[in-house]
Amino acid sequence: GNDDDAYTLQGCLHRMESIISAVEEQYASTNDQRLRPSVDWYNHLLGSYARSDVAGALDKTKQILRGMEGHHDTTVVGGATRGANNANNAESKNDDNGIGYSSSNNNNNNAKKYQASPDTISYNSVLFCLARESNNNHPRRRAEEAQAILRTMNHRHRRARDGTIAPDEVTYGTVLHCLARAGMAHEAERLLDSLEDDADDDDDDSSNDGSDGTTATAATPNNIVPSLTIYNTVLNAWANSPYRNAPKRADALLERMKILSGRTKKNPNVVPDAVSVSTVISCHARSKTRRGAERGEEMLTEAVEEYHLRGNARVKPDSIMFGCAIAGWTSISGIESEQAKITTALPAERAEMLLRKMDDAQLVPVAQTFNIILDCWAKSEVEGATERALKLMREMSNYGVAPDECSYNSVLHAMTKEKNPKWVARAEDLFREMKEKMAISDITYHVMMNIYGKSVREDGAAKAEALLRTMEKNETL
Repeated sequence: GNDDDAYTLQGCLHRMESIISAVEEQYASTNDQRLRPSVDWYNHLLGSYARSDVAGALDKTKQILRGMEGHHDTTVVGGATRGANNANNAESKNDDNGIGYSSSNNNNNNAKKYQASPDTISYNSVLFCLARESNNNHPRRRAEEAQAILRTMNHRHRRARDGTIAPDEVTYGTVLHCLARAGMAHEAERLLDSLEDDADDDDDDSSNDGSDGTTATAATPNNIVPSLTIYNTVLNAWANSPYRNAPKRADALLERMKILSGRTKKNPNVVPDAVSVSTVISCHARSKTRRGAERGEEMLTEAVEEYHLRGNARVKPDSIMFGCAIAGWTSISGIESEQAKITTALPAERAEMLLRKMDDAQLVPVAQTFNIILDCWAKSEVEGATERALKLMREMSNYGVAPDECSYNSVLHAMTKEKNPKWVARAEDLFREMKEKMAISDITYHVMMNIYGKSVREDGAAKAEALLRTMEKNETL
């Protein structure tokens, strides 16, 4: 590159590639083994791309990996074993090819000659890049690509019996992360089941001395026992999934963790922790049902008792756990507010009760926690909801939390439903207060215009038009 970008991230990546390419050419011309780039060289480049934010990083990591696979197929699998491998071409294609990923030999069609075969770290670098991409773009497609890479690793490992390309816990954890982001819970749990089955097989075969011609390596690459993180990731997959039975499946998996770590002692490392409990509570909250909200609150209460009465610090409730339980109630505010008038406590009231319990637990809620409750009151159709929202916003300072624009807008939104003219004046007071404390977005102007438009004041239309003119003026500045 030019001197201007020599010390930018893109420039450094280009420089790394240039160094490797120069050494590849020297090695090709001299056949001096001392000059041959090692797999670590390529892995440093893969890792740098995988952790970068440069455009095309994912495509670049795939290209490097395919080149390394091409080297492996040409120099390691080739020669005497080529004929045997040709017999497995159909299987290879099925196992190696995936969405946006092909592990075919690229050296024949590519002038660049890679000089090292990939190892587990090489594949994990590409998977890491996929996981980063899945956080923002096409999560399902990225998850399917991750599954394809895992199939490739398993196929190549079994075919070559090469432990250096065996999937490890990082591999499975990253693939599961992609599946969880995409809400592909069934696929995630099947992958977990396969790990559990392999771990059980390893226990059964632990006394095998190899005299029967089999080894644990062929079936279970690295004797992987699913960790707590892996179980929590599968729980998260259920929380992100669209299935109606997701809460039941998450409950069942949580119970399985308790059995494996307690009663059977098969996997003592998967004792559920606060992340496990919070994730299942979140799964119930996302069901957007009263039963889901009640179950989430029950689980929170159980965690509080487990911590205070039994001293189980692993499930000590934190702000995240309370936030998940609160979200269960706020998610049904617009659905059940009418029923709640004549049945049980309002969802917003239940959410506020949990907020008070946070204070009792000496946990400091963040502005977002208040905002989802304020929004809950704003969506409520019950009498007095606006007053409750305004009161809660004023109480935020008692917790050391300053209201933000979202806080004010929720209260203003509640005021749009009020017919009493006094609320127009109170909305104007809030609007002036906001302008003194923060920058005002178009959302706030729109809510205020809505308040004026619904008011019975004679100057309501003129006030709304004046706000519109102000917005137009701000856009031209």
